[in-house]
Amino acid sequence: MAGRPPKESIDYAGWDVNIFDSDTKIDKLMEGQGCAGFVVYFFLCQRAYGSNGYFYKWTCDDAATTAKKIGGGVGSESVINTINLCLRIGLFDSDLYARHKIITSRGIQKRFVTVIKDRKHKTVIKEYWLLEKEDECEGLVKVALKPPDKTIMTPVNSIKHPHNSIKDPHNATKDSKVKDSKVKDSNKGAGAPGGGLDGRQFSDAVKAIVKEWIAYKEEKKQGYKPMGLKNLLTQVENKLKEFPEDRVIYAISDSMACNYQGIIWAKASQPEKPRGRAAQASAKHGNATTAEITRLERVLEKVKQG
Repeated sequence: MAGRPPKESIDYAGWDVNIFDSDTKIDKLMEGQGCAGFVVYFFLCQRAYGSNGYFYKWTCDDAATTAKKIGGGVGSESVINTINLCLRIGLFDSDLYARHKIITSRGIQKRFVTVIKDRKHKTVIKEYWLLEKEDECEGLVKVALKPPDKTIMTPVNSIKHPHNSIKDPHNATKDSKVKDSKVKDSNKGAGAPGGGLDGRQFSDAVKAIVKEWIAYKEEKKQGYKPMGLKNLLTQVENKLKEFPEDRVIYAISDSMACNYQGIIWAKASQPEKPRGRAAQASAKHGNATTAEITRLERVLEKVKQG
């Protein structure tokens, strides 16, 4: 009889009694979203501890459910606004949210480590992990993120029989060359500086903003490797199915304007609110989108600095 799988969640988490006195991020959260904002933040931290121990899977589709469970007049818009603020000020890690749609932070993971230090089995997903060696507990094991399960169907005519199992060396070499050629073709442009778009059928506007995002990441010395670029393009492709094109463009553009490390896709579900000069320019040029104006402002800033 198989034993129970190792426990992932934790049953309690310690909170600093001076959290409202010495944490500037909490100050910013309270100023921006009030007590309701802190309740949302606290609720999601508790969800992380109670589910996977140090992270919580969450998307904008969960906002209404989260609001309902919190109650007290908290709405889904308040939940989304609070999470956006937490991502922006660092209470939640924006890069991991953009890449994996998980809510976590160094603080969440430190509290998790404190609780599990005496456990026999201590395993975490290395792609989700933020802590350095000095902050970890002894015996912590990091495992790679498992790829999504895929059902492999075996065609009837692919079954080998004894009489045709012997391969001709000449044909084997030929097959190897064909496979190598296919691999090279599939990777063509995927790792190119400035961002090959891997044959994706994007509009010119989407291609432009994606290439700009790739250039932005290269400026920050965080350029994409082939697999990372492929994941980015797949994210964009999926978001275009979920949101209108202009909202996807806005999410990418505003993430650059806010100097985020990753794209905050939650912005695609929010109303676009021009800020500063963008608001003034929008009044003058009614046909220009905020995304276009923001990009123009970035170019102007570079010209001034150059």
